[in-house]
Amino acid sequence: MFKFNPTSGKLNRYTIRDGICSSGLWVGYTSSKTGEMFWGGNNGLTIFHPDSIRDNPYLPPIVITSFKKYGREMELDTTLSLLSEINLKHDDKVISFEYAALNYINPDQNQYAYMLEGFDRDWVYVGNKRDVTYTNLDPGRYVFRVKGSNNDGVWNETGASIALIIPPPPWKSWWAYTLYVLAIAAAIYAAWRATLRRARTLDEMKLRRMEAEKLQEMDQLKSRFFANISHEFRTPLTLILGPIDKLLSRIEDNESRQELSLMKKHARRVLDLVTQLLDLSRLEADRMKLQASRQNVITLLKGLVQSFASLADRQAITLTFSAESEDVQAYVDKDAMVKIMNNLLSNAFKFTESGGEISVNVATNRESDLSADGEVVVAISDTGCGIPVDRQDKIFDRFYQVDSSTTREGEGTGIGLALTRELVELHKGSIEVNSREAEGTTFTVRLPLGSAHLSALEIVEASELLEEVVPSDMTLADEEESKPPTTRKSLPLVLIVEDNADVRSYIRSYLDEEYRCYEATDGEHGLSQAIKHMPDLILSDIMMPQMDGVELCRRIKTDERTSHIPVILLTAKADMDSKLEGLETGADDYLAKPFEAAELQARIRNLIEQRRRLRKQFDRKTTLRPKDITVTSLDERFLQRALDAVEMHISDAKFDVKEFSKAVGMSRTNLHYKLRALTGQSTSEFIRTQRMIRAAQLLRQNFGNVTEVAFEVGFSNPSYFTECFKKHFGQPPSRYDAALPPR
Repeated sequence: MFKFNPTSGKLNRYTIRDGICSSGLWVGYTSSKTGEMFWGGNNGLTIFHPDSIRDNPYLPPIVITSFKKYGREMELDTTLSLLSEINLKHDDKVISFEYAALNYINPDQNQYAYMLEGFDRDWVYVGNKRDVTYTNLDPGRYVFRVKGSNNDGVWNETGASIALIIPPPPWKSWWAYTLYVLAIAAAIYAAWRATLRRARTLDEMKLRRMEAEKLQEMDQLKSRFFANISHEFRTPLTLILGPIDKLLSRIEDNESRQELSLMKKHARRVLDLVTQLLDLSRLEADRMKLQASRQNVITLLKGLVQSFASLADRQAITLTFSAESEDVQAYVDKDAMVKIMNNLLSNAFKFTESGGEISVNVATNRESDLSADGEVVVAISDTGCGIPVDRQDKIFDRFYQVDSSTTREGEGTGIGLALTRELVELHKGSIEVNSREAEGTTFTVRLPLGSAHLSALEIVEASELLEEVVPSDMTLADEEESKPPTTRKSLPLVLIVEDNADVRSYIRSYLDEEYRCYEATDGEHGLSQAIKHMPDLILSDIMMPQMDGVELCRRIKTDERTSHIPVILLTAKADMDSKLEGLETGADDYLAKPFEAAELQARIRNLIEQRRRLRKQFDRKTTLRPKDITVTSLDERFLQRALDAVEMHISDAKFDVKEFSKAVGMSRTNLHYKLRALTGQSTSEFIRTQRMIRAAQLLRQNFGNVTEVAFEVGFSNPSYFTECFKKHFGQPPSRYDAALPPR
């Protein structure tokens, strides 16, 4: 017999054990007067009133009645219910628990659930089963918990518990591992001593003595560096008192603005120091790769020298630039050249007093041991205090300073010239110094002409670089100007499209520190600027003359050249219809005026970081699926077309960037921008990556030897193929292991 409560949904079951006289109820009758129910069966008559049936409210205690190992009761020092934990041996592989709920009304209807913490993820409900067995538990600490209910389903959630501790086997204990390490260390030490004894000679002893002296000297230099750098960091950081940029835009008092500018200057000083340290660490880890393009170095160097003009005026120093020719073409990394010149010129200004002179002279030398094509020679001379002769051979060492005292006059950490030498040598060039105390110093940088000294991976086309013109009126020391080229070149580019000049200025004041900003006055101007500069993000107003923001967004998202660029729409219309209109055109975000500057900055950062993560995801992939990279079907179709073009010419060694752009149907510049935005790779890197992926597939399929695979993926030089393959996958093709991830 069952009793069902339609309100709670509870269903109770009653059997002979509950007082029913028969296992089968055949005939039933309910009294209309008393409400009693009469049921007749083969063994008698059952009479009851439904309201008189009550659930058993008793909360039964739960006890663990037995613990067994391999089916045998375990002998314990005390009663099992009094124990808080049981310690086992590492080889106790089969253990069992028995438990009971102390409810004696229909005890066979008691219900149970158990869980072994550290092994079971959740409670295991087993009905009226009163035992459980576990096998092959790993060493560790476990807690066995059991809960139960009475015959009417009243659960004792607290239940009973006991801890199990299984120690590791002796050969996996901490002292065993200690012995292993000591034994290995002893073996290594013994082998090292034996090798040392065999190889020891008088000359080797002398060499080790010299190395020990060098290491000691390096330790001293590092100690002085950290002492000096702590002073360099402490002074500017104490001047950072708040949101400097916002205060500069609000305060008109000249004296206060000068103090805030000083704080900003020192904050940038800290940034420059950190940047140089990061560059040094990248060079040391061989992660900084040369990206040289053919450029007129005269124009480049002249612009860099002119950027120090206002600093020279303030310090009353004569700054001159001269060159034998107006056009000297050389393959250089523009960003590296900016850092080289900034370090050398900053060093010259630091040690040249007012009334002194600094000159930069550029010449060419056709007879050079650096290159058969000759060399370009850049000489930076000053009339400063000079460098002692006995210290000139150490100034390019990392962390070395001519004046290592704590009261030195010139600031510095000893990393600028070290970084400069590393960058010059990255160009396969050389740098030297010629100086006399109290007369001045000349640094001479020699860079080879031509491209024979560079590998194919170190050369990029000029169109593959985002050009950034160095403004002639920019000064590195003027803190009201934009950041130095060394820090701004890598910043994301944001296009601000707004017809109100004041609003454009307001928005730009909050973005100039983190982004390179371009401006456009209406939608048509914004569209042309977007195609020209290929920004990382477009920030556009909706209501504008000529072309509004909605139409601009639609054209951006439907043009294959620009469809990847995220768009944020700004408008004074905050109603839902206006938002939907903007989002339906493909806008990535929507911000209503007036808006908080912090919210705008956060949304811009999020969108740009999202694109950066997608490009980073592509870098980690050994195969490319367009839908994994892009966010619009237009971008997917473009990437698929690019992949198909490379795949079609995969074995053609003459298939280069020019042929690739023709196959895709896009100019080389636009193709570069598009691939760089979607995948983080230049055009040539994209082609090379697909060749490497196909080569790996052929090697896995045992297509042939390394030479045959190289020719199959378009490499006419097997040695160069091996070099590219090793750089991409971190291992040569002859030992390629597909299980290892690419670099």
